[in-house]
Amino acid sequence: MKRTDSEIKQLVSDELKWDTRVKETDVGVGVDNGVVTLTGTVGSSFELLVVSEQLAGKSPVARQRLLLHLFAAELSSGALHALSIRAKTPAELAAPEST
Repeated sequence: MKRTDSEIKQLVSDELKWDTRVKETDVGVGVDNGVVTLTGTVGSSFELLVVSEQLAGKSPVARQRLLLHLFAAELSSGALHALSIRAKTPAELAAPEST
């Protein structure tokens, strides 16, 4: 069954509503001959695992500061709204987790 552009647009819009991180006013949905185009921006959150010998001897706060400056522009613009960083040395990553 071939769907009309209007039907496709409605289906895509309905799917976007399921993600509470996406505001309806932030994303535009366009359909032309069955090709969907999304426009706009939405904030994003990421989890980052960094493993480096350069982290050895640094406190957790120093590690966070060292890495957060790399994302300063994205965080301040709102393009990136949450960033969780796990920063470890190779030895820390290889060690069994303590409970």
